[in-house]
Amino acid sequence: MRGGRHRENYRMNITPRRLKLLVVDDVALLREVLCEQLQLLGHEPIVAENGEQAIARFIETSPDVVLMDLMMPVMDGIAATRAIRSLPGARWVPIIMLSAHSEESEFINALKSGCDDYLVKPIKLAVLEAKIHALQRIAEMHNEIEKSRRELQHFYALAEDELKLAQHIMARLVRRDGNDNIAASWSEAATTVSGDIILTAVAENGVTYTMLADATGHGLAAAITLIPIANVFYAMASKGFSVATIVEEMNRQVRTYCPIERFVALALVAVDANESVIEVWNGGIPPLLLLDAQGNELRRFQSRHLPLGIIGSDAFKNEPEFFHYDLQLQLALFSDGLVEAGTEQNFGLERIAAALQIATPDARLQLLQRSLHDFLGDEKHHDDVSFVLIECPLICALKNFEIALAPRISSQVQSDWSLHTTLSAQQLKNIDFVPMVVNWAQAMGLAKDHSGAFFLVITELFVNALEHGLLELSSTTKHEPEGFERFVETRQARLQALDSGQIQLALTYRNEADCAVISIHVRDTGNGFAAHALDADGLIDNKTPTGRGIALMRKFCRTLEYRGNGNEVYAELVC
Repeated sequence: MRGGRHRENYRMNITPRRLKLLVVDDVALLREVLCEQLQLLGHEPIVAENGEQAIARFIETSPDVVLMDLMMPVMDGIAATRAIRSLPGARWVPIIMLSAHSEESEFINALKSGCDDYLVKPIKLAVLEAKIHALQRIAEMHNEIEKSRRELQHFYALAEDELKLAQHIMARLVRRDGNDNIAASWSEAATTVSGDIILTAVAENGVTYTMLADATGHGLAAAITLIPIANVFYAMASKGFSVATIVEEMNRQVRTYCPIERFVALALVAVDANESVIEVWNGGIPPLLLLDAQGNELRRFQSRHLPLGIIGSDAFKNEPEFFHYDLQLQLALFSDGLVEAGTEQNFGLERIAAALQIATPDARLQLLQRSLHDFLGDEKHHDDVSFVLIECPLICALKNFEIALAPRISSQVQSDWSLHTTLSAQQLKNIDFVPMVVNWAQAMGLAKDHSGAFFLVITELFVNALEHGLLELSSTTKHEPEGFERFVETRQARLQALDSGQIQLALTYRNEADCAVISIHVRDTGNGFAAHALDADGLIDNKTPTGRGIALMRKFCRTLEYRGNGNEVYAELVC
């Protein structure tokens, strides 16, 4: 009865989970007694007579716990434990060493061999049950840790693949496209992938574009946000679209493809060296610093707009700033990661300005980097850092674009084509027309090496018809102090107020005996000017037209004729 009550008590404490236990002992009676006890506890015993059998059964059955006798023939428990622990890829399983001896040295050797606990024979069932439960809890915890480790390894491998892909994409996005106007650039990520990007492109009309974008956050998520912007930049800047048109499309792309909490601070700069004009749109980027060769700061282009993606097209403001220069200048752009570098205090805008002002133009980046390093010491900046220095050169337009007018024979004859269109006042307000015409001409077969000259000629003729014909603007305003900025402001105001008037454009491409010719016919409904007073150099009353002007058009075109009251012009460009 006493033994029955003893068994019943242990049946009541059976663990809810049935375990497989590998019992290793060379004495058959002891194996049978231990197996019976384990069955009473609700477990499944598996037996082995020596260490070699234990290893084979361990591999075959994958037990939850091993009860290993210390002294056995063929292979003892110490050697068997070491062999099990060294099995490649084997999961961790608790091993309890069993021995009739209680010497401390044997206990120490057993632990050193890799076992997890030690029991002295004869084994008390209550103690054995407690040991099994305790070690099983440790085993389950170990298995959870191992599972988490494998999951982390998996996620790490995925992250590595995604990082490599992101780095590959970003490396392909950032290209110079032959832009020599970049004096220096520097980009450094706070983590693995930068959320800043610097892109440059040169349009066929010679205008150079530079973009610095800083996406929300940093790392892979920020970098992905920049992909649609980069695609817009290359597609539109290379075709010579205006800064206003480009940023408007960029904002639409960010709003379309990025989550609402993701936005992009951006500065877009276009430098027209032939007109000596800098065009800047700044939405959320620190002030752009314009410096002369001596380090004097001529202007700061502050952020006047919200970053891309915050507001929709109806409320989005795309108007850029303009600056007309007559000195060799450099324009510095940088992300807020440079301004905000530092923990207790920021590096700050004034330190940046001071470093740029005291250095020579070719050493400004190096001095800025050294100044930041001295400020941070061993500390690392906590956000992505980007910096680019843009050259704003002086070029004599007539010399730079002078071309020979001798007939040129195209290596591939294109079919003749023509285009006739009329733009209303409303369309002139909303359409960036010239790049569209150039793109259409290229699609019709105009060779790329002739596109630049065509771009310049049609830009000059179309802009003259708009500004001087319909808007009745005078170029003399540009020569007054701050005149160019006032000219641009007046142009924008008059264009938005324009409610009547048209510009008609006719293009014809024809093949002649030894060359191809594009004829350009532009007519506006404005009042015109005294075209009959033009001399051979395009001068009226000894006053030189601004910028490229009529004189430059005569150097490009085989024929240039102003007709009627000056509101109609006919030109022929040899291709």
